[in-house]
Parts: sequence; structure tokens; C-alpha cells
Amino acid sequence: MNSGLCSNIIDGVLSGSLEHEREQNKDADSIFLRCFGKTVFELVGSHEFSELMLNSNEGVYLEKNGSLDKLDLKLNLKDVYRFIDEVSQFNSRNIDFSHPIFDGKLPGGYRCNIVLPPVSLKGPLITLRRHIQRMDSFSALVEAGMLSQGLSELLVKAITEKRNIIVAGGTGTGKTTLVNVLFNSLAFNRVNERVITIEDTAELNIKLDHVLKLESRFPTPDCPFEISIRDLVKTALRMRPDRIVVGEVRGEEAYDLLHAVNTGHKGTVCTIHANSCRDALRRLETLAILGHQNLDVSVPRTWIASNIDIVVFIERIAELRKISQVQRIIGAEAGNYVLEDLI
Repeated sequence: MNSGLCSNIIDGVLSGSLEHEREQNKDADSIFLRCFGKTVFELVGSHEFSELMLNSNEGVYLEKNGSLDKLDLKLNLKDVYRFIDEVSQFNSRNIDFSHPIFDGKLPGGYRCNIVLPPVSLKGPLITLRRHIQRMDSFSALVEAGMLSQGLSELLVKAITEKRNIIVAGGTGTGKTTLVNVLFNSLAFNRVNERVITIEDTAELNIKLDHVLKLESRFPTPDCPFEISIRDLVKTALRMRPDRIVVGEVRGEEAYDLLHAVNTGHKGTVCTIHANSCRDALRRLETLAILGHQNLDVSVPRTWIASNIDIVVFIERIAELRKISQVQRIIGAEAGNYVLEDLI
């Protein structure tokens, strides 16, 4: 490769890293204060909510402890668009009439979804999600009623023994929270391993010493190329991982992930949207077929039956998030998975 080209690439990477660091140092609270004033800022400053929904100038909704309430608060449409501009700048992506759907982040662990007209018929819609930091241990999850002490010990044993685990459930059920707690429990056992996390929007907060975070990228004016979750799974396999964590499997990357666990990568953990443990396995094999043309369903089914050890299903019942199923995969017979209930 031309030395001048190499130099330009290195300069670009370094300048991009510095720019990213400067952006990360921005205070999310100051963005809310600057755009909306003290009303929304005080809500965000409490950090006790899990979801904040800004429905244009028609109302503000807050989810706290599983309860969704409408607030006595009206937003100025000009302030809403000012906030969208701030989000656009932070993520280096266009959010406008030509790009009306956006999913990204804000500093401080916020995930931000924005839908604009003409897709939204009632003006701009903003949904902010934030993981509550106090849910960072199994004792906290037991206290919250998500699982029992006995089940927490079973899951700690499974993650310590490098079992391949799928965490399934619907939106907002606590899948990411459970994955965080699973890996943070390894710190008590002094596990010293190279963990690579792969996400669309970085939400995992694994507090181990050797954690490398990879995040997919949409095309931007500065970088016109997409970097997909599938690209990152392939890259992670070349980075000498001890464990791979995929924040959410929802596309062709399922093929590469299953191929990895079939070739000896133990301790892999991923989340997936599904309605039960069995549905999670069926959905995973369907997604794997998308990743390889003319792949017979028997191939991913065999990989799953042979290499996925445990499936955890979390559901939301009213205000309670609860693990309702934990099943061990024994194998597959006559096209069906043979599963054993562990709770």
C-alpha cells in the first residue's frame, strides 16, 4: 500500500478517535437544558426513568418502575427540532425529511429513537431509553423480583463455565440488563478474559478489565460505508476473543455467530427478540438462513442443538420484569428441539 495513503488512513483514524472522545465528553444534561430548559432537564437529571417519550407538542410520557404516566408538560416544537439537531450533530448523521427514521445514542448511556414527518403523522416523535444503573448485580435483580436466588446461582455457574447462552424477550424486558449482570458476576470470580461486545448502539456496561466494544455504523458524510453487525462478528473472530457478546441478533449475522460457536468459541452470549425459549431458537435458525443462500434449515438447527447450551426468556407482566423460562438444549429430534426446563 502507498505510504502516503497509509499515513492518511492513520491520520483519519486518530483524528476520528479524538473527535469521538470530544463528543463523548459532551454532557447530555447540558443538551437537555439548552434545548428544553429546566423542565425536561430535571426529569433527565433524576436518572430514575427507563423511557422518556416526547410526542412532539402533544404530550410527554415517562416510564418509571414499569409504570407509564403522562406528564403535565407541553413542549415547544422549535425546542424539539433544536434537540433533534443536537442529536444529529452528536451522531454525525442526517435527521431530516429525507432521513426521517433515526436510531442512535446520546452521552450518558441514552438510546435515542426519532421519527419525523412524513413517516410520523403527528410531528416529530422522540423516544429516549436509559438503563437504570442500580440494576447492576444479581442481588439487585433478586430484590426487584426478576429471578430467585437459586436461579441467580444457576446462571452464575453457567456463565463461569463458559456456556453459550441466549437471552430472549420483548422490548424493554431487561435483556441487556441481565447480560450486564451475567458478565459483571465474573469479576467476583476473578475471570481474566478478552471479551468483545458487538452492538448497534452501545448499551452494554460490562465492568471487566479486558472488554473491547465494537459498534456498527451507518453511512455518514465523513464515512459513506456501512459497517454492519455481520461485519463486526467477522472482525471479532480475528481479534482472538475469549468471549463474544452480541447485543441483539436480528439479521444475517446469525449465520456467522452460529458458525463461530460451532468452531469452538465458548462463552458466547447474545440477545434476541422472541416470545419463548423455543421461539428464540426458531427465529435464530431463520435469521441464519438469511445469511447464507440455499442453506438448508437442518444446518443451523444442528449447530444450535449442538452448541447453544441455555436459553433464558424474560417477559414483562404489568410492572414486573421476570425470567419465566430457562431451558437447556438437549438436542434435536424429528425437526424439533428437545428442551429441558431448569426452573
